[in-house]
Order: sequence, then C-alpha cells, then structure tokens
Amino acid sequence: MSKFAKIILLVIFVTSQGAVSMASSLTLMPQPQYFTSETTHFSLTPALPYWSDSNNERVNKGISRLNSRLKKLDSKIQLIAAKSKESAKLVLLISSQAIDRNPQLYDDESYSLTVNPQTMQLTAANDLGIIRGLETLTQLIYANSNNQIQSIKILDKPQYPWRGLLIDSARHFMPIETIKRQLDGMAAAKLNVFHWHLTDDQGWRFESQTYPKLHTVASDGDFYTKVQMRDVVEYASLLGIRVVPELDVPGHASAIARAYPELMTLDKQYKRESHWGVFKPLLDPSNPEVFVFIESLIGEFAEIFPDPYFHIGGDEIDPSHWQNSQNVQDYMKKHNIKNAQGLHTHFNGRVNELLKQRGKVMMGWDEVFTPGLPKDTVVQSWRGFDSLAAITEAGHMGLLSTGFYIDQAQPTGYHYRNNLRPDIDSTPAPAPEANTLEVNFVMPRLKGSDVAGKLVLESPLHTSTFGFLKLNNNTFKAVHIVEHTKSSLTISLDTWMGPFAARFNMSGNGIASGSILVGNTPYEMEQISVQKTRGSDYPQQHQSTMKYSNLLGGEATIWSELVTENNIDIRIWPRLFAIGERFWSSSALIDETSMYQRLLKIEKYADKIVGLSHIKQQRIGLANLLEDPTLLPHLLHVSQMLEPAQYYTRHHIKYQQNLYHQQAPLDQWADFLAVESLTLKQLSLGWHKALTEVQLTELEQEIKHWQASTNKLLEQISSEPKLRFHQAMLTAIAKELALGIQLIDTCQRKPGSELAHEFSVNFGEIIFALGHTLNTLNRMCHR
Repeated sequence: MSKFAKIILLVIFVTSQGAVSMASSLTLMPQPQYFTSETTHFSLTPALPYWSDSNNERVNKGISRLNSRLKKLDSKIQLIAAKSKESAKLVLLISSQAIDRNPQLYDDESYSLTVNPQTMQLTAANDLGIIRGLETLTQLIYANSNNQIQSIKILDKPQYPWRGLLIDSARHFMPIETIKRQLDGMAAAKLNVFHWHLTDDQGWRFESQTYPKLHTVASDGDFYTKVQMRDVVEYASLLGIRVVPELDVPGHASAIARAYPELMTLDKQYKRESHWGVFKPLLDPSNPEVFVFIESLIGEFAEIFPDPYFHIGGDEIDPSHWQNSQNVQDYMKKHNIKNAQGLHTHFNGRVNELLKQRGKVMMGWDEVFTPGLPKDTVVQSWRGFDSLAAITEAGHMGLLSTGFYIDQAQPTGYHYRNNLRPDIDSTPAPAPEANTLEVNFVMPRLKGSDVAGKLVLESPLHTSTFGFLKLNNNTFKAVHIVEHTKSSLTISLDTWMGPFAARFNMSGNGIASGSILVGNTPYEMEQISVQKTRGSDYPQQHQSTMKYSNLLGGEATIWSELVTENNIDIRIWPRLFAIGERFWSSSALIDETSMYQRLLKIEKYADKIVGLSHIKQQRIGLANLLEDPTLLPHLLHVSQMLEPAQYYTRHHIKYQQNLYHQQAPLDQWADFLAVESLTLKQLSLGWHKALTEVQLTELEQEIKHWQASTNKLLEQISSEPKLRFHQAMLTAIAKELALGIQLIDTCQRKPGSELAHEFSVNFGEIIFALGHTLNTLNRMCHR
C-alpha cells in the first residue's frame, strides 16, 4: 500500500444518519439550554459603554478578552468604562459573589443574558458564570451583521460539571504558547478541565527537584519548569478551567526506567524509548523506595496543581515483569495477592492512601476499575459505554472518553452522535420472525488483533429490515439498514473505531463476499459464515445500566503520536466546539444538520476571533510541500476534497513502515489535511431526496474549480519533489472529477439514461472502496 493510500478521495459526502430536529437554534456553539427571541434589535456602537459590579480579576480578564475580540471585527467595536450603571449599554451583574479562587468541580457556571433595544445585561451567581456568558455574547455579536443583535433572553447552564480535554505533552512536547492557545479555545467552547498528560514512556515533562534525572535524562531537554506550569494553572484558572495533571504509574514507565532503573521490577539499564505502543517496564511494588518516590512526586505535583483531582493513569499494564520477578512473587504471597490484577489493585490502593494524605482524589483509566478499588476513585473510560455503565453502577464517579478520541481523524457528526445519554435516541427493536440469521465475519487490521463481528438479522436475508451487530466482546448494538437490494445488503452503526459500514454481497440465499468502511477507510472482510438461529436468540435492544447520577461528564483526548505543535490545532478545531456542545447542552439536542451549519461559521470564528491556528497551520504545512509558492492556492483548493484516513489507519500503516516512532517526520500532505472536509459537507447539507438544478449547478462549478487546480498541480508536478510522490493520486482525482462532471450532465439532461445506469454499475464498486458515493448522486437524480 502506498503512503497516500491512507488519504481517501472524497467526491460526494452524504450523511445517512437520522436526527431529531430542534424547532430553532442560534448560531452558537454550544447551544444554550433555553432561549427566546424577538424581532427587535440592539444596535452596537463603535464605543460601547459597559459597567460591572465586580472588580474580580477573572471578570476583568473576561472583559479585556471580549474587548480584544471585538477589535478583530470589521466594525472595530471598543468597550469603554461607563460612569454609571444607568449610562451603560452592557451591564454585568454578579447576583451572589465572586468565588475569587481556582475553579472547582460543581461550581455554578450558570448565567442569564438579556438583549433588548436599550441594553445587554449579563447576570450570573459568580464570576465563572459571567465569563461563560461573555463567550456567548461574543459569538452573538460575531454572528449578527450590520452591528445589530436580535433581542433575546438566554438562560443557560452546563449539562455536565466535567467537560474536559486531555493534551498529551509526553509523546510530542507541546510548547507553553501552544497549550495556552488551546486553553483559549477550550474557554470559547465552554470546556472547563484541562487534563495534562505529562509523563509516559517517551518522555517526562515535569521538572522535579527531588528526582532531577526525570527531567534532565528522561525528557531530552523538553520539559516544563515549575514556573511555567504555575503560569499555565493561573492562565487556565482565569478562563474558568481546572488543570488536572496525570502521573502515569505503574506502567507507561519507560521514562522513569531510563532515569531511575533501580525502581523498576527488572533493574537494568534502559535505553530511550522512542517507539509508540505498550511497553513492559513496571514500577516494583515490592520495593519500599517506589512509594517514597511516588509520595515525593505527589508532593511536588500538589505544589503546582491545586485541583483536588489527581490522575494516576494506571492503564495498559503488561504484567510479565511482575510475573517473572521472585521479589514481586514473594511480596504477593506475603500480602495474599492471587494474581497480577490483584497486585495492580493493591498498588492503586497504596497510591490512593498517599494521595488522600495530600487531600487529593485519585483518578485512573478503565484498567484501575477492579474489585477492591476504593469507591472514591474516579474512573475515566476509554473502553466504552459497557465499561462506563459498570463503573457508575459499582458506585464510582465516571467520565466518558470513548468516541471523543480526537487524535483519530473522525467526522464531527460521529462525536456529536456520541450522546452521554444513549437512552435519549435509542430505537426500539421490532419483534423478530420465527427464525433469524447469524452472520459471522472477521475484519483484519493492519496492526493488532483482528476484529470479530457477529451480525444477527431477521430471516430471510433479502427482506431483513433490522438487525444487531456485536464486535468482539461488546454488547449487541442496533444497526441501520442503509441499502437493501437483491444483490447486496449495507448496514451502518457507530462503533469505538468510528462510523462503521459493512456491505455484504449476496449470491443466491447466501453471502459471497463483504467489505467494510471504518469512517472513510476500506477494510476487507474475511471468514464470512451464515447460519440460521432461533428467533428466541434474537438480541434485544440493549438497555444501559448507567447510573447517571455518577456520570460526571466527558473528556476529549488528543494523544500525540501523530500530532505535534505544528498540526495540533488542525486535529482539535473546530470539531471540539461540537464536543463541547455535547458536554454542555441538552442531551436532546441531536440535530446534525443544525450542528454542521453552525460549525461552518464557528470554524471561521475560531480562526478570526478566538485566534486558533487550524487554518494557519494548514497553510504553513502545505506551503512547506512546495518549491513554487504560486501553487499554494491550488494545493489548498485540492485539499478541500481530501481527508486523512480515519480511525487509527495511519498509525497502523506507519507501524508497518517502521515509521511509528518519535523521530518519524510528520510533514506529509495528510498531516496538514483538515480532519473532515467541511467544504464537501457544506455542499451536501441541502441534499434531500432529490437535487435541484441550482444544487447541481453549484456542485458542477465546484468540481470544475477542483479540476482546474488538480490539472495545475499535475502540470507542475515534475518540478515539485514533495508532490511527485502523489502523482498517481492526483491523476486518479482528475479522473474521478471528470466522471462527476459527466454524471451531473447526465442528471441535468435525462435522468435514468443509459449513461447514468452505466455509472451506477461500473463505478459503484470503485466509489464504495474510496469511501463515498458518486452513485448516491446517480440515484438521487432519478427521483
């Protein structure tokens, strides 16, 4: 497979997922919990007088931030201090009192915002609510034209108290200015927890006074000083954001092993770990110095990070070193510990006691959730809803991260559908017939174990309208029947890998072959078997046992194997605004069309007003691919059609190529592509059962523009060494664009002609393999 096989050509992008429409929405993200609007307007003036009843630093910083953002508007509005409340046009009121401290879990973040023709008034119980409301007001001003803001009443508060983003600074170091820029974006999206992943196998990023070799030996010079980390905590606090550090123990400890091998279960000299993956070094629970080490570090972390919550990682433990150590085995016998899981629980219990002594609450990933885990431990789930349900049902507070792993290139709609309350939009299963069919298959992956699938359908196969799919050991989930013909059956659903679509090609009463799309990336299907089962074996709609009172919220994660300071904004923004909406707004808000319409505007708002660098980073990254700078507009234009391969496909390909490590350059075309083509999404938003002449003309003009840019790149490719590698891909794009023009011409002239039928028959397989559907357009122009 060539390098660019991991980049999928998108010609038409049609979303088949259904959604419940809201009666109305504002061009805001996240959407407020409640609002009413009127036809009157408030008129903004170049000098806008404001008055605040608080001199709190957080409020003052919020006003200053609003002022600097207003200056970025074309109208250059400027806030000026009013002499009195009565003379002010913007009034800020705290109804209770400012908290004047670092934010904490369960702080009141509610606010009300009233805009009428005379004034804009923002009221909140404290300064946190004020700055949340100021973010809403900034978006309102940006969204309204002619310096007019529609009269509105907003009552707003968050759905969940924990709304976070994890940034991995251990694998690829992120400079302080990069971290602060993401904090600015988080505040704009109303997120309130920065989970800072500071230690891992590939690097230790925390300056330690008691164990200095951690940052002098195991960081390769890239670490944060205590002054810098305190600065980040203060910066985040003024934005209403808590900072929760992660000290990963007992595994993911190769950096510790390099600096202090005597603390490891296997005491030897360790080389620097630069590859990505799960490694064997584990701290030695039988060595008392290990807990002296952890206690000392907890103390150093506590001096920097005042938040009560402290993340210990605790994930991906390879127990082989423990199992092969006589000292550890003797220790287990002494403490009546039966196995490695019990030892891990014992280790976590000791760490929990050390944290309690410092007034800290322990957090960990799924793997810490074992029998005997202290009930006050917060567990963060990366394994999905089944795990999260068990966590909350057992009495632990839980967080969801599955479905919000934004280091993966996945469409925003997938994250948006990842409702923390899946019972909101669940579909009841119809009663099965007497017999059902069980289809078993295997999806080989490019790295790691195969994925086993079990699809249960109504019988007979050709008339099935409903079914359930189980992947590996997860519970059955209802599937959506996308297309059903005599020759094929296509199903879709969201999985932990991303949007998942499988097409089964039928022969007679059986299945001859199958293919799978994970997001936009094709995978083969193997070992397909079909057997009849009893109707009584038909799975039922899974009812979540989640104890929602124990669900704190969720966290998006940006792991940095394929992310550096040069493309982190491209990977995070603007889709984190939609995830922020999932955490802040009502669970009943599930209209994807509305979300995308707002996201298209938020993308520009994030760039122009908030100062995020997703657009700037793409331009710089693509410019560095070119010898001739005049080609940049064409390369940017062609890039609108492309997305990086979704799921962890690029990670797996790089592993196969021995490029899955810290020194591998991340300077390819795919590294600077937007995660999702919002240009194509915008084209398809208005598509329903049929395309209008206007829509066809708009699409034709866009394709012709792409053709011109593609041809320009092909003309100059011989003198562009970094693009020459992609000549075959560009040639394929040119061919597909030409087919698109022919198809549109056929739709415009005579829908249903032989040429249109020829497209459907001859090119359907090709387009399915590419990940999207020109033949969808073909079908639509018949209706």
